[in-house]
Amino acid sequence: MLKTLLLTASLALAAGFVPAQCLAQSPIRGGVEMRTDKSLDEITDYVNEIDRRLQKGRYDTVTAKEKRWMVQQVADLRTEVQIADTVQGASSDLQVMAGEFELGIVKIEEGGIVCRKERRTGTRMQETRCFTQKRMSEDAEKSRDTIQGLRRPQSLPSVE
Repeated sequence: MLKTLLLTASLALAAGFVPAQCLAQSPIRGGVEMRTDKSLDEITDYVNEIDRRLQKGRYDTVTAKEKRWMVQQVADLRTEVQIADTVQGASSDLQVMAGEFELGIVKIEEGGIVCRKERRTGTRMQETRCFTQKRMSEDAEKSRDTIQGLRRPQSLPSVE
């Protein structure tokens, strides 16, 4: 499970997202607790950037429930950042809140994260690879285009 989430974090970083690291199991939800590795200043900048996008209308297409969640999370994170000690950095609770917020934003912007088991050619070993929904659909489209390009017969040389 940890390997899967670290792969997810690596993928998110490669796709231009800030990774969230899995550090513990959440006993309340029974799921995985996401914790960011950002500094206090980076968390503040990220929350401000999401709020700017929200104010500019970038998220007007999301559901009302998602929009309310985003507004509430931005307010909660800003409160926690103000309480945080700048010398000690982000507290454990703030790291978890910011990690869950990042994951929620990825879900809203990219359709969530999907993991699948794959085998590399020439091995029996399976590995779990995780991608955003958007990236999976782009990869599938690219693969279809490639296969269609291979199926087209090339013109035969003309006999004169």
